Amino acid sequence: LPICVYRGSAGILAVSGSPKVIIATQTGYDSTRCDHGLQCVNTRTQKSFFTAVESTKNDATCITALCQRPQHSEVAFGLGSFIYRYALTDTQSGLDLIEKIQTHEEVSSLAYSPDGAVLYHGQGMGSDAKISVWDLTRRAAKRIYSAKLAGVSSPEHLLAVGSTLVVACPSRVTGLTAFENGQGLQPKFDDKFEFGCGTIRTLRPLPRTGQVAVGSAGGIFLLDAATGRTVQKIEGPNPEGDRKSV
Repeated sequence: LPICVYRGSAGILAVSGSPKVIIATQTGYDSTRCDHGLQCVNTRTQKSFFTAVESTKNDATCITALCQRPQHSEVAFGLGSFIYRYALTDTQSGLDLIEKIQTHEEVSSLAYSPDGAVLYHGQGMGSDAKISVWDLTRRAAKRIYSAKLAGVSSPEHLLAVGSTLVVACPSRVTGLTAFENGQGLQPKFDDKFEFGCGTIRTLRPLPRTGQVAVGSAGGIFLLDAATGRTVQKIEGPNPEGDRKSV
């Protein structure tokens, strides 16, 4: 199925237990306008529908952190200082807006808790970096915790595995103990890795193992989410063409 993914795309999300694929798109018309939206593709019927999300004054802002809520038909993403929550439906577009949350900070990363009860939100850089926790059990999401945390200099990627919130900065992985019901976060482990010439590009869970795959230009680390211990290193080529161990 040929699909046009526009520049600035935040990525592609294959919806668990569904033939749907969600693609974040960004189309710049000129220096004063940029349209953002979601393309919902049904791989079974090969039909595709576009949902317009927002127009911004320039293309410097793009959709970030597209993710799916566990055990729920819902996806979320960040755009500027807003978090958007969309329900996956059987309507023609396949997506209906649930809520648009004003955070007052640039949204750099998002992750749902494993039970889908809370949403973690990373923003800022350096001394301004922090992580917030949003309670989703209410009719409207409510921020119930927010703090600057040691070792978290730029929360570019978030992933919740069990009771651990894994945070990836450019060359560092930090593990935080997530308290029950999202009432706080506490440092658990802090590991600095050398990823060849590249920064950390992605975090992915390994189902039923309690492990996290940490991907970079140099290769992949398999990490135990409970302890931070490196289980395996998978060597890979970096953009310069040589090979370095990650």
